[in-house]
Amino acid sequence: MNLGQISLETVGTIQIEEGLNLITMADPNLYGRTVYAIQNGINDKVVYSENNRPETLSKRGLFIGDPVSGTDVRTHYSKFIDGILTKNISEEGLDKLFHINMQVQSILAEEIIDSNLPLKIEGEWQLEKLLKSQNISVERANTQSIFGKIEDVVHVMGMLDESRYLLVTNLTLYCDMSELNQLHQCLLAEGINLISLNLSQENPIFGETFKTSYIDHDFVLF
Repeated sequence: MNLGQISLETVGTIQIEEGLNLITMADPNLYGRTVYAIQNGINDKVVYSENNRPETLSKRGLFIGDPVSGTDVRTHYSKFIDGILTKNISEEGLDKLFHINMQVQSILAEEIIDSNLPLKIEGEWQLEKLLKSQNISVERANTQSIFGKIEDVVHVMGMLDESRYLLVTNLTLYCDMSELNQLHQCLLAEGINLISLNLSQENPIFGETFKTSYIDHDFVLF
């Protein structure tokens, strides 16, 4: 995945790095404008670029917002389950499914004839329709902790070969230092890059192995 830069209004430019990226702002208005701009794809306040080419960060990232009340990533991925499965089913699996489908159609045809019903089976073999009939959903982890749920989202994105950023807000409210370090290692292992936009009067984190940026009340970037 290409890593880009975020320019916030007149504050400065922040280089995104692999793994965990924390961007903390002291000014509530700047924080609100930044979150709104990213969430809604407004590029005049927040400019994201890769290789000096402007991109829309909302399209390059999956914005879930608050880890507790934000978007459920499984709901997002549910639209793509059939496509994900279709791309990953082996040739052997496709062959088995094809023959099972033929057996099902043969049984139904016999039942229609035996019951003398004015029905017929239309349509050829379609993997997409077969998959839809199975009501397949994204697996949920058995965890109650907020950190565990965030980590589970990262694992899901990694298993699905997600190439976009994971965009959240106020991650530092829900994770302590040990969990943030653990999350950073999880992100690196899964090949996922996370950007958390945080609101805090002072920089809560400094000098860790992951990327931290702080913008104080005077709009100075540290």
